[in-house]
Parts: sequence; C-alpha cells; structure tokens
Amino acid sequence: MHDRKLIEEWDITLPHLPTQLQGVRIAHLTDLHITHDRHRYKRIIAELTTRRIDLVALTGDYMSGLEMPEASLTVMQRLLKEVQPRYGFYGVFGNHDTPDCVDCFTKQLKANWLDDQAAMIGDLPLQILGVNGNENTRPGSLGIANKIKRTNDSGKPVVTVVLSHFPCFLPLASDLGADVMLSGHTHGGQIRIPGLGAFVNHADIPLKFSSGMLRHGNTLGLVSRGLGEVGLPLRLLCPAQLPLYTFRRGPLPGVHCTQTMGLNAW
Repeated sequence: MHDRKLIEEWDITLPHLPTQLQGVRIAHLTDLHITHDRHRYKRIIAELTTRRIDLVALTGDYMSGLEMPEASLTVMQRLLKEVQPRYGFYGVFGNHDTPDCVDCFTKQLKANWLDDQAAMIGDLPLQILGVNGNENTRPGSLGIANKIKRTNDSGKPVVTVVLSHFPCFLPLASDLGADVMLSGHTHGGQIRIPGLGAFVNHADIPLKFSSGMLRHGNTLGLVSRGLGEVGLPLRLLCPAQLPLYTFRRGPLPGVHCTQTMGLNAW
C-alpha cells in the first residue's frame, strides 16, 4: 500500500468544453472515514501539495461512528490549510456524517458546502452543484433545476459538475442536464474477490459499477474507490484512490443511453 500512489490521473473529455476549461484539474476526495490520525492523511496532503490543482471536490463520509471523532475535524482543518487549490474546496456530506459533524464542519471549515445548491466557480464557465439526498430520500429535482444556470453572465454555456455522495443519483444528474457527476460511497467494494470483483458495495447500483466511469444519457458518472474503510481497516484488491481529473475537449466516451452503462472499471 505504501508503495502505491494515492493519486490516479484521469481525463474528462467533453465535446463542447469551453476553451477556458481546457486543462482545469479537479481533485476528488471521498470516504475518508476518519476515526484517528493516520499516516495516510499525511500522504494525501503531501501528494496534493505537489500537484497543480484548480479545485478540490469533497463527496462525504469524513467520519465513522456514532459521534464525530475529534480527529475528523483536526485532519480536515490541516487538509484545508495546507492544500491550496486555485478555486477552493466544494463539498457535500455522506451518510456517515452525523448532524454534529455537518454542523461543526459548516461552521469551522472554510469550504463551500452545497446543500442542493449550485455555485459558479470564479470567472470560469463552470458550475458545481451539490446534492444531499440519502438512500431513502432523493433530492428535490425540480427545486434544484431552478437553481442551475445554463449560461454564464456573458450568455455562454457552462459546464455543470454534480457532487453527490451516492452514485445512484446519476440518472437525476442526467435529467438535470449535468455534464459530470462525482461520487463515492461504494469504496469500490473495499474487498474484491479475484475473478469476481466487488463482494458488496452498499449502493443501489450493480456491483460491476462499484468504481470507475459510468454514463447515463449524456452525463458521465465518476465513482471513486475512496480513501478510507468501514468495519475492518482492510482493503483487498481494492486500493484507496484519490482521482485527479483534467478537463479535455474530445468525444464524450460511450454512446447515448437511457440506462446507466459502465465505460471503464477502476
């Protein structure tokens, strides 16, 4: 594990990518499940500080347990202090983040927390939309749709990136006309069986979609394996992952489809 880099670089190709977004890089952190300070968190910070990063996307599960461990806040404070993306941090919460955690983080961490909200990013034609549903409650799509901008102040189209803890919201993101959705929750299975793949992913998606690039309609869904564990502190054939995405102009991977399809398993 210690010989493997956490950061994996992937391109996001969109056919109508505005020139201003060519080469923009988004680091995606999810499912840290912080219970105590670990060497891994120092590695995450060290690797991020050696890269050019424009924006950090956070998609939930920063803690584990019934109460928020003190280390959860300490580690996240250190991360936000030492990593300096050009356009800052944007995030949502996950199913393991207790109300106390949500309240503490929103008050004490200088990140842009998006609760079914959209935010334009600096002077870029880029919009980040954060949705905060759960396994039983879907986000209010009509209310969210009214908050999305289709063009910037100059009247030019914008690229919309959805942040969601749950990958099963990809059809919703597609219905909203989003270009990309970043999610976690599955841990990539955390434990994979040789020749079979993920044993379980605790998500409303097929096991074969537990991590990687998906497509629904004209929306790409990128599911990270995440950076932590629940239950046993063990990963088998499923190493922790911190994706670093770079926008490129190019063909949209896959073909238009009315159901979710897998394009590239990680």
